[in-house]
Amino acid sequence: IWANRFDAPAGGDTITAIAVAFGDPLSTSASGEDGAENGNGVSVSIWSDGNNDGSPSDALLLGSTYGTITSTDTNTFEVFPFVDFDTGAEQSIPVTGSFFAVVSYTYNRQIGDGPGQFPAALDQSSDAGKSLVGIGTDFTQIGYNEPRFAGNWLIRALHYNDSDSDSDDDGV
Repeated sequence: IWANRFDAPAGGDTITAIAVAFGDPLSTSASGEDGAENGNGVSVSIWSDGNNDGSPSDALLLGSTYGTITSTDTNTFEVFPFVDFDTGAEQSIPVTGSFFAVVSYTYNRQIGDGPGQFPAALDQSSDAGKSLVGIGTDFTQIGYNEPRFAGNWLIRALHYNDSDSDSDDDGV
């Protein structure tokens, strides 16, 4: 599980999709063996930050969707729109205050099981202090990145079908 925290503008916002880049373009494996693998499923979700303290411990799920990874190790953002599973219609997830865009991927390798294990793409040119990472299935139990992962996950919360912008326009 990896995530970025965002702050909705005053009055709230509406999230229509999450964009994610997978893997490491410097990976030695074109097949994605060193990270997220093309063709594998991924879950993305939006969680509210119940008391706006930046901690996921009180987060509540607002919406989720699923997709398939197609562009690992390229730093290309893949867009996963929120969709009503019954009707197929696109959905909008209203957010206020602090919220999280979360990516869940089942990684079939163990930590330390060979070099270059990078399922999540990381921008190390800056560090907004809003990226989280964890192992397991419970988002509310993960914590903020350790300094060894200084940077920002390449996750964007998209709003109003705007594929070139993140929710609070802070580059994270």
